[in-house]
Amino acid sequence: MGRPRKKLPLLEQMAAQRPRRLFPRAGLTADVVLEDEHGEPLLILPAENISIGGLFLHGNLPLRVGAHLLLSIPLPNQSLPLRVVGEVVRVERVGGKPTVRGLGVRFIELSRAMRQMLEALVSVG
Repeated sequence: MGRPRKKLPLLEQMAAQRPRRLFPRAGLTADVVLEDEHGEPLLILPAENISIGGLFLHGNLPLRVGAHLLLSIPLPNQSLPLRVVGEVVRVERVGGKPTVRGLGVRFIELSRAMRQMLEALVSVG
């Protein structure tokens, strides 16, 4: 028998575990349009991946966790973009600097049809 393993403090245990995603993701190379409250385009940001829970947007935006965004997302094999409200849940910075690499965005109140479209996309790839 070996020596008993020393128990790590809780934060170190959490950091040692691999991050777990709530939903499977699919790669998405698309330009997502951030719209204003009238549906007018404000910014275009590249997306890295998508799931039924949300997506990751690249860009140095001065947004905070909790900010709500109106997104227009072009999906493969769909004639119209998916229009959904998202909430910023993570701001990823570049090496601890103030520069933002991108934003983790959680979808809010997906309709059944929107959820089905995203499930089909994720299951393909």
